[in-house]
Amino acid sequence: MKMGIRAALAAMTLVATCTAVAHDDRANEAVSSLQGSWTSSIVPQNCASGAAVAPPLKGLSTFHQGGTLTESREGPPGTARGPGHGIWYRTGKRTFNVKIVFQRFDLNGFLIGTQEILSANTVSKDSKSAKVAATFRILDNNGVTLATGCAAGESQRIQY
Repeated sequence: MKMGIRAALAAMTLVATCTAVAHDDRANEAVSSLQGSWTSSIVPQNCASGAAVAPPLKGLSTFHQGGTLTESREGPPGTARGPGHGIWYRTGKRTFNVKIVFQRFDLNGFLIGTQEILSANTVSKDSKSAKVAATFRILDNNGVTLATGCAAGESQRIQY
């Protein structure tokens, strides 16, 4: 009987220890992860000089577990756009590559093409902010590239 109680206590101790270790690993992963929801301010730039060519564009992005994302952002004046959809993956301890695609519409609501954004995101050590460096391509309905450009900005993790 005493042996059964000791075995049960030993098993419970082992389970508690393993659970604590697993929880700590997930906590450390979350600190250095892009997963979650972010607000951002991205500035279109001259690719050669880095000078701003338009005012900042505000947006929201949610990076889902498993490497997909959804985002919404204001468009440049005189344009309309749909929500962005994309993928993301880790490239280093706190660095990630991101690809976003969204549809572009004229002011009458007709589809005029898409835009693709490729970015490198670096999450801060405290995981509350990130730096973003991006390139983009504007495509017509046939997939022909109409324009390319660069952008940079910062994101802030949404906190409770």
